[in-house]
Amino acid sequence: MKVDFKKNAGLKILSVLMALFFWTLVAGEKEKVKDFALPLEFINLPSYLEISGPVVDTIVVRVRASEAILRTLSEDRMDARVDLKAAPSGRLSYTLTPAQFRIPSGSKIISIQPKIVELNLEPKLQKEIPVRENVQGSPAPGFEVEEIIITPPTLRIEGPATEVEETNEATTGLILLNGENKSLEVSVNPVPLAPQNSRVRAVNAAKTLVLIRIRERPVRRSFLGVPVQFKGKRFRTQVDPNLLQITLEGPSSLIQGLEPSDLRIEISLEGLTPRVEDYRLEPRVVFPDLSADQIGELQVIGWSQNFVNVRVYPESAGGLP
Repeated sequence: MKVDFKKNAGLKILSVLMALFFWTLVAGEKEKVKDFALPLEFINLPSYLEISGPVVDTIVVRVRASEAILRTLSEDRMDARVDLKAAPSGRLSYTLTPAQFRIPSGSKIISIQPKIVELNLEPKLQKEIPVRENVQGSPAPGFEVEEIIITPPTLRIEGPATEVEETNEATTGLILLNGENKSLEVSVNPVPLAPQNSRVRAVNAAKTLVLIRIRERPVRRSFLGVPVQFKGKRFRTQVDPNLLQITLEGPSSLIQGLEPSDLRIEISLEGLTPRVEDYRLEPRVVFPDLSADQIGELQVIGWSQNFVNVRVYPESAGGLP
């Protein structure tokens, strides 16, 4: 097929002239240089290895290009990568070359700082560590923290072997009490207490619950001269001593509201038969008018005597034959 070069000859000549004009404009423009701080990315790290210790993550490159091109360049259009696909365990050195950088066409890298990057690769390790609470502040006046329950109590971590071995516990982070008068539950993400700049991290992303039990601060109160009463009495009985002192501990509002009539001291005589020797029996305290929850909040701290002597006579109780 014969090509007619004369067809649209004017347009063709104009296009050539414009191309020559722009080429001359760009070619005649003086090249300049500019420094850029680029992120250094490590790719294809084997799954069984970890980078340990400090590492260079920013590289400064000097780029030469025309002023027009330099005006369009920015760090987000460039980066550097080191391929660790075949990397062995241990301390390694990599010499960076322009081939490892992604830069726009028309520009050229003329210097790299630092040119050599060192890495320490270690086996990956996992282990369980305890989670410790970090609770500060105070409950309401007259209240105190009874106990703190962390669920789950441990955290599984992973990272470079030496850094994992140096990490022995995690923290809940700061939990601040600000005058609470009842228990509270907080959801947290525990943080491993790892060496500085460590790559140790939590394996599971599940939340950890911290239950802070708050109770009314307990007080103690002694009740003097409480009479000893018998349960299951069938025979005439004599007790020594017949009055005891008892010391109770519990919430202030409950302890201070107790009257002597709200408690009694009992000794069980069930199954005891008359004999010459005294029985040595352990008393117990009974709260006839308190609820099971209230009784559960009370604790016997001490007795004037832990045992009493009881003599059982052949005569039936009440003087009956």
